[in-house]
Amino acid sequence: MLNIFIKLSFFSAVRSVLKVNTIAGSLNGGTKITIDGTGFATNQYDGGNSVFLTSETEVVECKVQKDGTTEVQILCVTEPAKEGYYFVKVNVDGEDIPQNSSVGVIQNTQAVDFSEVIEMKGKIMSAVYGSNIISTAVTNSISDPILRVYAAFQLCELKMPNDVFYGITLDNDGLAQTGTLKCKMTGTFIGNSNASIIIDGPYGRTLPDLDLLRVSGNGDIYMIQTYAEVTGISPPLGSTEGGLRLTVTGKNFDTNVKVTIGDTMCEIEGEVTPSSFVCVTAKQSSSSAYFGNRGLIWERWNETTSTFANLETTIAGLTGSEPDYSTSQIDDFFFEDEGNSFVSRVKGFFVPPSNGEYTFHILGNGGARLYLTTNAADTQNPASKVNRCKKMCYYIEAIHQVTSGSAKLQVAARFLNTELLNTQTGFAKQERVRLKFGSTVVKAVQTMTITGFSSMNQTNAVYQVQVTEQSGGFTDATYQLCIYGSCTEPLTTSADNTEVEASMNDLAFLETSESFTVTATPTNPQPGTLLTITFNSERGGLGGIQIMTTPGSIGETLAATGSQTTSGSPSGDFLAVLHTGLTVPSPLISPTASAQQVETALSIMYGTRCSKKLKNPEGKSRHYTFETSIPTGFGGLMTNKVEPFCGQKVVRNPGYLFRDMVAASKGLFLTTSVFLVCFAYRGNEIQSRIRLSYTYQNDMLEYIYTYYDVPVTLNTDEGWHLHCLDMKAALSQRQPAALKFYVKEIRVFKQGIVQEFFIDDVYIGRKAPVDDLDKVNEYRILPSKPNNALMKSVSVVSPSIGVYEITFYTHDCGYDFPALTPVTPLVTGGQVAVSRTTEASPPLTGTYNVEFNGETVSGIDYSLENELLADELETMPGIGNLGVKRSGDCANFQYDITFLSRPGDVPPLNIDGSDINGVGVVVTSQNIEDGGLWFGPIFGEFLRTFHVKPQVSVAVNDIPSLCDGDCTFEWSSARTPSLTANDPLSGVTGTSFLVQKDRSMRDRITVLGTCC
Repeated sequence: MLNIFIKLSFFSAVRSVLKVNTIAGSLNGGTKITIDGTGFATNQYDGGNSVFLTSETEVVECKVQKDGTTEVQILCVTEPAKEGYYFVKVNVDGEDIPQNSSVGVIQNTQAVDFSEVIEMKGKIMSAVYGSNIISTAVTNSISDPILRVYAAFQLCELKMPNDVFYGITLDNDGLAQTGTLKCKMTGTFIGNSNASIIIDGPYGRTLPDLDLLRVSGNGDIYMIQTYAEVTGISPPLGSTEGGLRLTVTGKNFDTNVKVTIGDTMCEIEGEVTPSSFVCVTAKQSSSSAYFGNRGLIWERWNETTSTFANLETTIAGLTGSEPDYSTSQIDDFFFEDEGNSFVSRVKGFFVPPSNGEYTFHILGNGGARLYLTTNAADTQNPASKVNRCKKMCYYIEAIHQVTSGSAKLQVAARFLNTELLNTQTGFAKQERVRLKFGSTVVKAVQTMTITGFSSMNQTNAVYQVQVTEQSGGFTDATYQLCIYGSCTEPLTTSADNTEVEASMNDLAFLETSESFTVTATPTNPQPGTLLTITFNSERGGLGGIQIMTTPGSIGETLAATGSQTTSGSPSGDFLAVLHTGLTVPSPLISPTASAQQVETALSIMYGTRCSKKLKNPEGKSRHYTFETSIPTGFGGLMTNKVEPFCGQKVVRNPGYLFRDMVAASKGLFLTTSVFLVCFAYRGNEIQSRIRLSYTYQNDMLEYIYTYYDVPVTLNTDEGWHLHCLDMKAALSQRQPAALKFYVKEIRVFKQGIVQEFFIDDVYIGRKAPVDDLDKVNEYRILPSKPNNALMKSVSVVSPSIGVYEITFYTHDCGYDFPALTPVTPLVTGGQVAVSRTTEASPPLTGTYNVEFNGETVSGIDYSLENELLADELETMPGIGNLGVKRSGDCANFQYDITFLSRPGDVPPLNIDGSDINGVGVVVTSQNIEDGGLWFGPIFGEFLRTFHVKPQVSVAVNDIPSLCDGDCTFEWSSARTPSLTANDPLSGVTGTSFLVQKDRSMRDRITVLGTCC
């Protein structure tokens, strides 16, 4: 992805950059950039114009094109560049011209399959080419045409001679930027090459996917391999002593030709033409099997069936004379067939491209076996790793059976000693190792037994709060009454009974059956208020009322005191519990509650309780809480791994706050009662913009769909925050003349790929849930966190009435929880006994050592994150750069380590975890994947056909050819001339001399090395 930024400024009346017309470019270059301005050089050879794209780390030239460059415009074409953001720098006759503005992005990926007419798949952007630039060809709004297609260093023709396309289509019925085109290759180049498409406008040259880049036997990285074809040889028989002038015919021969017959060379004689050449045979060599040209022989018995268990015996009993027997040739070690219920054998030779270790792998439906040996008579199963020598022939065979459905077989080889990285070709894989840390996880269990509870008349607790003005008169200084961490709204001393009572009855801990009654009495002579507060509840009392004060606008202060004037007593019908040492109680529980009722009460205690103004805000039109599900299309993941804003669940990394998924709908109609969106967020990884995708009605009564990224200022401090956006005001400022607005989507964005943020409680309506957004956290009771552990869930089983076995599930391996205890006072005779039945296992802690290739790093902390562990391990010589990814939890986790800069198979990473602490600790090092270069399937270049008679094998430019005919050659005694006598007068006598009218084809006689 190449992003170009251009600043726009006015430098002088003589030379200036006014506009850059191209704002995006291909990573693989070829993008045309036009720059408008004044005072550009007209003579490119005398100083002239130069253009560079510069980023923080890269400088890339944009080559200026003489045609298309004038005093007021520069045309240049980009070179390949790394993905990033670039600035355009213009220089005229050695003088830099200041620049400005911005340029966007284009991504091109091209997949290619090959034949004479080849097919390219990927992001081809456009279906427009040549004279078909008409409206019907522009189906995805991109009218920039395809300029040229290249393959094997030549143009690849998109059209047939009758002006009909071989094939060019865009996906999704022509609406997508991805698609397929077909073109016919031109030229006769034999060797390794690439293919590309050049698209006009801002797109440029396509960038091949790494998975398209194969590796040849000589180390070339390529997309296309073209090869010659051998169609015949003459004569097919020759002298056992060699010397036969053999004519080879075929297609696309080049001057660099090598010919072998068995393990002997056939030396080229004379001129090589594209269709034929002559070579001179060597003396006879003998073997039980001979390799031919590229590819493999596929033998098939169409009416023969076998079980997998008997497959080897079945194939061994077949001779090739059966009526259902047929043969064909395949290039790569791969086939698929629609037929079913048959057995087959693929055989030939594997020719390694390099010396070193290989592994071989077979994949097929039905059943298949693979054999690899040094000769056809010894077919044994290959070892997991085998050493092979470059360009030697090793017999390879696969047998296969299928009883139903389509048939498929693929054999791959992996070269472990490669020098290539996966950044060079997708066929190269990096070594991957897993350091695994395991332990036995034991959950904490507490047993709670409730006995002796009976119903009695309750007594309501009464409290008195005195708030006094310190400045001698009533001011705007405020106070708040707080219970269990949840507070009232800010109140002044002039607030009356109704106002104070309403605010207290909004406190987050209250059950539906509980309330406060408040009497507010002004005080004299010193201004203030005296509050008498009655707590109407069956629980009997509170843990106390805390009072917070806030100075007034000019610094006025308040003094506040509080006391309990009447102790409450419970009814005996309910109780609450909390963890010893903590202050946050559970909701009320019946002494005979079911297991589910106790589980629900405890779950609420371990979640966040919010005041009514947050749970059910006034003026809401929509309210998304994410407690049970995420609305369709929002994206993200529901979780409770962080403290919720309200309730027990939040959503991690959503893409949307609102999304109307009804295709026919314009969206949410903004009115005077629906115009505001508010949402709770935490994490500083949200971008400072909210995208409103909307439809507006203009003064012509037309509906227009567009979007607007509204800039917002978000709080990056730790914890939860509430933000509200007046959507109608933002859009009205954007389109002042619009008559109506309909919001289709409200979108938020992450800062980066690895970052995360959390969203909870999205409100859409006419009013913010609270007047002061900065005080929103004062209306929440935070989760109970025993031993500072955030609870994931709790499970309760009740074996009998009043007995509850409670199992705790925590995030981050919480353990050593204090016991649950009842909130006092309890009804007379009531008892709650709690025992810690099972203690939770602690998290893993400690250090470990890692050894690589004789070097050791000791004392590595168990908790290191990805980059820190990589830094530690990279101190060992020779290990190179590492990529580390940690996953799992605090009791069972692993590091997946990738060797980024070291190719091929590498020595093992050994780990010593004897200093890791935990329950049942097991620490291991596992090899996930050996590094290496895959040939999958094995390419035809590294395969040779199997034969029992010698074959004429041809390689052109070191690329093995295909035999499309009979390439068999035999040394024959009957064709071997013999000398029986020689006489200076009568000449030479013998047998099997060749008589030809063509002097060049006659047998030759030499005496002491001199032609006779």
